[in-house]
Amino acid sequence: MIEDNPGRRTRKAWSIKRRLTILYMVSAFGILFLSSVFLYWVLASRLEKEDGQFLAAKISLLREILEEEPNNRDVLKEEIEWETAPFRLAKYYARILGPGGKVIIETAEMQRVAPVGIFPNPAGLSEIPARAVRRKSKNGHNLLLMSALANV
Repeated sequence: MIEDNPGRRTRKAWSIKRRLTILYMVSAFGILFLSSVFLYWVLASRLEKEDGQFLAAKISLLREILEEEPNNRDVLKEEIEWETAPFRLAKYYARILGPGGKVIIETAEMQRVAPVGIFPNPAGLSEIPARAVRRKSKNGHNLLLMSALANV
């Protein structure tokens, strides 16, 4: 018998067992990867929705305080300064602006972290803000912002 190309090595085909094993490993990795990406997306969107609901609840509470006790700044000060104290795990800031955009009360360091100009347009007097807006502060922190009108 004479070979056509005596110096060339013939390539041995993979067995069906090896091919099925590799196909199984690749498909299992793909399914696990896609499942992980999907679960991460669901978790991240759920957490952002809950953060927005938290901010909307705080806005509702501040509106209620302003309606029930419009001249009692001590209650506002307690809610804004004490409730936003730095010992909390999730830090949030609050600011109440009066007519003409004059600051009535705000959390300490609020102007440095979140100046008035980066906030979205406020929700109406009878509206509950539906969605928070994500922005970056000057120092690179991620902020979740929400604003609404209230009777002051």
